[in-house]
Amino acid sequence: MPNRRLYMVHGTGRDSVGLVGSITTPIAQVGGNIVDLRQDVLHGLFTIFMVVDLTESSIEQTAFDELVSRIADRTGLHLTVE
Repeated sequence: MPNRRLYMVHGTGRDSVGLVGSITTPIAQVGGNIVDLRQDVLHGLFTIFMVVDLTESSIEQTAFDELVSRIADRTGLHLTVE
């Protein structure tokens, strides 16, 4: 098995309908496999933690960082990739 390319995506912001889909759909479209996901909403504050496996994806880390940045712009969330 090749070395796995695992990334943690963390986000916070105001809750709204469809946030999880707005985050996960573009990641899946580039071949990202979400191997773990936790999300919570507390008093209108949305938080998400995801482990994304890009082993089978051809997307480079820089392009993935840019994708997550575009998702953040569209959703109004603060998203980071580690």
